[in-house]
Amino acid sequence: MSLAVISGCSTVITSAGNNLADQLGRAVASSDDLETVKDGIPAYMLLLEGIMQDDTENPDLLLSSANLYAAYATIFVTDSERQRRMASKAHNYSLAAACLEDDDFCNLKLLKYDQFTQLIDEVDEDEVDLLFTLGKSWAAHMQASSDDWNQVVHLPKVQYIMERVIAIDGTIDNGNAHYYLGIIHSLVPPALGGKPQLALKHFEEADQIANQQNLMIKVTLAERYARVIFDRDLHDKWLKEVIANQDDFAQYRLINTIAKEKAEALLKSADEFF
Repeated sequence: MSLAVISGCSTVITSAGNNLADQLGRAVASSDDLETVKDGIPAYMLLLEGIMQDDTENPDLLLSSANLYAAYATIFVTDSERQRRMASKAHNYSLAAACLEDDDFCNLKLLKYDQFTQLIDEVDEDEVDLLFTLGKSWAAHMQASSDDWNQVVHLPKVQYIMERVIAIDGTIDNGNAHYYLGIIHSLVPPALGGKPQLALKHFEEADQIANQQNLMIKVTLAERYARVIFDRDLHDKWLKEVIANQDDFAQYRLINTIAKEKAEALLKSADEFF
């Protein structure tokens, strides 16, 4: 590919901004070909990285990259070290975007909890998309670095971000802020103070907002709620419902394909768990 072509691509993508990212997101979400998506997205990630080297102060590109890296690391990457690197990059991109949008966010991770919550409380609807991306990428970073207490210690901050997002717009990203809060509340076992019923409430809210079309919510309910409370009947019921579902919801086609594969795997391992 010639330098002229690369330069032309850069100009198109930079000027298109979030429109191109949104179009890519819709194309990916509506695909049921996991291997094509897995093989194809890295090329776009590299293209964005190249563009950002010459456009370091574009928050839209940073947020698009943060979303892409966080999603790819969480869904497709199985190597723990590679997942950690990609999730860390996503988190750093979102922090950089936040700093560009508001100077008060530049030292976000260094703030004490009270200072942090005060700052997050000042976020309004104009910055909710930025705040949500920041929370998602931070959660992905912690998940990939779950053995690093220096990262896990920030969990209350991520929780507060998602609670603020919901307070502003609980339907954002088809209810996924509730989905993330459900995961957060299911991380700690009940015996250690965990709140599985609160997790259930958020998962059910996410399911309702998504019109029960996102099958990954039921899979996560089985894995992070039914298994936590050791309810085998509920666990198997939800997973069998996912596997039996033949509806084709275009915007959830990719995630539902992944959900069905994961449901099969969880059912196979159920005898060993319960």
